[in-house]
Amino acid sequence: MLKAKLAREIRAIIKRRRLTQAKSAELLGMKQPDVSAIVTGRTGKFSIDRLVRCLDRLDYKVDVVVRHKPRRSTRAAEAA
Repeated sequence: MLKAKLAREIRAIIKRRRLTQAKSAELLGMKQPDVSAIVTGRTGKFSIDRLVRCLDRLDYKVDVVVRHKPRRSTRAAEAA
């Protein structure tokens, strides 16, 4: 899910900047078919780290936030 969110953000930045896949590949330091894979959501061969590096090369910072999940109350659990 995280990889999909990162890829979605990369795709949005490329679209906003009206970059071609060739120009995007040049900026990101990868080949055009790899940019195509990211833009179309095929992120299987990309690590989270690589996608974060792509965002860094596009001048974006990525923050990861981890929060404790609130527990369900006993009554809510019994009702479910």
